[in-house]
Amino acid sequence: MSIIRRNPDYVQAADELKQALVNYCYEVSKVAPELKDQTDQLQRSVLLQENTIFNQIRVKENSPS
Repeated sequence: MSIIRRNPDYVQAADELKQALVNYCYEVSKVAPELKDQTDQLQRSVLLQENTIFNQIRVKENSPS
């Protein structure tokens, strides 16, 4: 069984973080459209980091102990 499946809180927290990020960026872009490029960059950066974390967990669970 994978580490992630044994820790459903990880998946829920990651989903909540991504939803909060989308909401935040939407609200900032609505109030200050000139910041849309920055909010897009923020979203890309956070999603890349989340993907890196997920991949590191997968590598860890596949490595022999």
